[in-house]
Amino acid sequence: MALSISETPLVILANISIAIHLVFAFLIVINPVCQELEEIFGVPHQYNWKRCFVRTLIILLMVLIGETIPKFGKILSLVGGSTITMLTFVFPPYFYMRLCNQKSPLWPEHHIPLYIKTYLWELIFLGLIGGTASTYSAITAIFGTDSFTKPCYWI
Repeated sequence: MALSISETPLVILANISIAIHLVFAFLIVINPVCQELEEIFGVPHQYNWKRCFVRTLIILLMVLIGETIPKFGKILSLVGGSTITMLTFVFPPYFYMRLCNQKSPLWPEHHIPLYIKTYLWELIFLGLIGGTASTYSAITAIFGTDSFTKPCYWI
């Protein structure tokens, strides 16, 4: 028995709204990448053909990557397992402890109690274990026997 939502006008409106949101969110997310690459290639900031060409190449490259890697979720698992755990569990407590240990005449002295240091090191350790396990799991999934499939354009 399959669970599904009937095709009511409200469901269609929700799907259209999500699609519109994805298009506009994509434009917002990709804009800094495009501007950085335009800066690297020396494209002027004014609207011109070079700017359109660079942005078109970026989109085509993204489509090529998406079509070349049919199971892109495994790549996202690798990136998420290796970077997101570092950004959420490891770096914040580590940088907090480093900032509190800095000595400067303009910097107020801040002492971290032992129980908070212990908690921060536990967070770092937990993040390293989780990140390592997630990264290992993603790598084994990427190089597993069932993960090698041909892209849709491969004949």
